[in-house]
Amino acid sequence: MNFIKKIILGILASSLSVYATVYYFPEYLTVEWWLYAFAIIWIIFWILNYFIKPILKIISLPLIFISAWLFTFLINWAVIYMTEYFIKWMPNLWVVFHINWWFLSYIIVAIVLWTINYITHWFVDIK
Repeated sequence: MNFIKKIILGILASSLSVYATVYYFPEYLTVEWWLYAFAIIWIIFWILNYFIKPILKIISLPLIFISAWLFTFLINWAVIYMTEYFIKWMPNLWVVFHINWWFLSYIIVAIVLWTINYITHWFVDIK
């Protein structure tokens, strides 16, 4: 039961971070078909955060230590890029998820998503 609770809370934390980023920074992130799009984006973003991100962190652990954890922003950038890539190339989703102004926008979106995820995980105590 505790595992399912962590999964649900993790999905809600990811959804809150994506929604807040789109709401407060609409010039960097474009989403259409709001409710349907957020459901798809939340699921893909959560899967990538839960399964792919730990693998990327383990592979790049020396770089994370050398850069004093600043390399995690680049990992967040990679997860956001993969989310956009998967949504763009999945057929018949009817979802528009696009990050404008390429590199600068990815960095800003990654920082906002990381901050909101960190705060929500801290309050909910998801480990």
